[in-house]
Amino acid sequence: MKRDHLLPLGLRQSLSAFGERLVSGPAPDGAILERILTDIEDLPADAVSRAAHEINAGVRLGWVRPAPRKRGVLDLFLGAPVGPPSERELMTADPRYARLFLFHSDGRIREAALDALVEPPATPFAFAAIALRLNDWAEPVRAAAVRCAERLFPLASPELTARTAIDLVDKAFRWRRWGQERQALDAVFANPAVAAHVAPLFLTGANGPLATRLRQLLRYPGFDRGLAELARDAVQPSVRATALKCLIERKVHWPVGHGWKWIDKAYGLRRRVVLTESRELATDQDPEALIRQGLVDRSAVVRRVAADALIEHRASVRDLDQLIAHMTADRSPSIRERADYMIRHPLGT
Repeated sequence: MKRDHLLPLGLRQSLSAFGERLVSGPAPDGAILERILTDIEDLPADAVSRAAHEINAGVRLGWVRPAPRKRGVLDLFLGAPVGPPSERELMTADPRYARLFLFHSDGRIREAALDALVEPPATPFAFAAIALRLNDWAEPVRAAAVRCAERLFPLASPELTARTAIDLVDKAFRWRRWGQERQALDAVFANPAVAAHVAPLFLTGANGPLATRLRQLLRYPGFDRGLAELARDAVQPSVRATALKCLIERKVHWPVGHGWKWIDKAYGLRRRVVLTESRELATDQDPEALIRQGLVDRSAVVRRVAADALIEHRASVRDLDQLIAHMTADRSPSIRERADYMIRHPLGT
């Protein structure tokens, strides 16, 4: 089955024509380059890995290029061209080429492109294109990406960084090649100014796996401040449920990968599980008040979180019988089942 393209047809055609000009010369003019870069950098940040392959294939970056023609005696007088300029010559003449050559097949050119970038990213995709190189397979490229990130990421606006974090965080923290290079991304995502711009995006966002992304970002304490509002007012029920659970437990968990859990070693039976890390959450929110808030939420997803917490904390909850009676009338079977459990297993039994 043929794989669908991420890049629009018009952009693919522009990239192909641009690549032909790079090979045959003369180099395309700056207006064409700027138009292509604008179209590329308007792509969604979470598609950067797939887009990188299609951009490279579209322009044929790093593919075979004709060797420069040797300069003859007449060239000294006639100024005849000696072949198309190299990638480094193009970046020297116009630094904007560095934004395109981030997707080059040759790691030496990717490294040079990262060192040649002089302006902070203007869109989430441009930000993600630099971040992607923190996970590059070539160590010199990763080192250049760290230098570039430390130089340019702090210059990006907190609002743009927040939008990038929302789009990129779930994929970025599944990358496996990077090590210490990740600290360059941690430094900007942990910025309290970025967290202040991220919270409204979780509050109003209606699409995408926002709860998963929220759990990833909660590794940074700067995101704790907005949890109470998210638990109460976020549009997505899964975001409200995640925030409520963190506040009640006073602990946050985030996924760090996958591992295996043995079911029966004798028979070699095991299952894949998500590995997590956690930290304590500093909050003065009252767990009982949060449970009561969750039990009247309009979504059963949130009410289940509150019902589970009630089972755990019922020894210290006032008017427990009234809350159980309220749950027995809930329209969700899963909530009624939890109420029935507490009726069948009263405290002290």
